[in-house]
Amino acid sequence: LPALTVAFTTRAARGVNVVAIARYWRMRGDEGSALTHLQAHERQLDTTGLLHLALLYKRRQLWDAAVAIWQRLAERQCVPAIEHLAKYYEHVRHDYHAAFTLARQLLALAQHNTAHLQRVRRLAAKMLVRGDDIADIEQLYPEEI
Repeated sequence: LPALTVAFTTRAARGVNVVAIARYWRMRGDEGSALTHLQAHERQLDTTGLLHLALLYKRRQLWDAAVAIWQRLAERQCVPAIEHLAKYYEHVRHDYHAAFTLARQLLALAQHNTAHLQRVRRLAAKMLVRGDDIADIEQLYPEEI
């Protein structure tokens, strides 16, 4: 037990699973401790850890921090990060053009994913209803609309 105490209360030692400790805190209902733990070890987080950290930022509506992580991961073609960005631009920012571009990127990365295709179509419909000029989109992607 002393080894666990050290792992949970000090900076991560070699071999300590930072994400597992954060998951433990979340399961106990202490998202604040999970967030603090992941923030303290952000430099050593892998993609999964960064996605967990961004999720905690999202839950607290710390959008700038969450978006920064998603953008870094999106540059590496991380599908979950691109999907989070698309949802952010659609539902939080209401920037349907940015969301549409990200949805198209998702569709290109996972061509047989019907959820991504539905997102592309829904965003095109939203832009049409809003009166946005989507002529260029219709010409580029007629098969999706």
